[in-house]
Amino acid sequence: MPEPGISLRKIIHIDMDAFYASVEQRDNPELKGKPVIVGGLPEGRGGVVATASYEARKYGVHSAMPSKTALRLCPVAIFVKPRFAAYKDVSEKIRAIFHRYTDLVEPLSLDEAYLDVKTKLEHHSMFHLLADIAIPNYSKAFQTVAYNQTRVNQAQIACALERYYLANKSYPKALDALVPQFIEKIPYDIIGGEPLHYRRTNDGKFLLYSIGWNETDDDGLPGTLADVKRGDWVWQYPAN
Repeated sequence: MPEPGISLRKIIHIDMDAFYASVEQRDNPELKGKPVIVGGLPEGRGGVVATASYEARKYGVHSAMPSKTALRLCPVAIFVKPRFAAYKDVSEKIRAIFHRYTDLVEPLSLDEAYLDVKTKLEHHSMFHLLADIAIPNYSKAFQTVAYNQTRVNQAQIACALERYYLANKSYPKALDALVPQFIEKIPYDIIGGEPLHYRRTNDGKFLLYSIGWNETDDDGLPGTLADVKRGDWVWQYPAN
């Protein structure tokens, strides 16, 4: 357990296995599913394996192995000279994804980095980070799905709030007051994994918002619609 007053940091170690070989297989579909070895050619002197695809590793080939030894272990291997400019380009794109989750990124090499995610990843699961790296356009697609689902959830809660208002002539102080008479359960935020947030505002309205909103007033909660910046997922509703 940490000592009192000392908070634990959350560090993720990203190590992209077979990175060079994977880039080669991505750029050349003819190499997919085949034993690919990136490094010095076995015909040369002192050639060394930089990395090997999983298909080549089944034969016992591994990084830092002499290329001649790798060829003896895997006679059907396809040797490819390294293209570091291509690897750097892919690495920079992946690092840009890292920075969507945290500003504290410490690269160790083109295919390895440490991420300090103590604050940023609290609202995102590890699944989202890994999927963002592995699936093209994942972030944009997930945001679209999340936005649509959030709007559905907000609409359900807004209807329950109006039913509560008709019965009590006022909106509740908290969403818990809606359960179970006006709604079976409070829908969860698809991104944050927590209930949607609710606030009775001081200008005669209420706000339902996702974790994407930006708090601007002193107590960390939006007091008026003006406190919520454009682009946040907010449902504003006037009181009758």
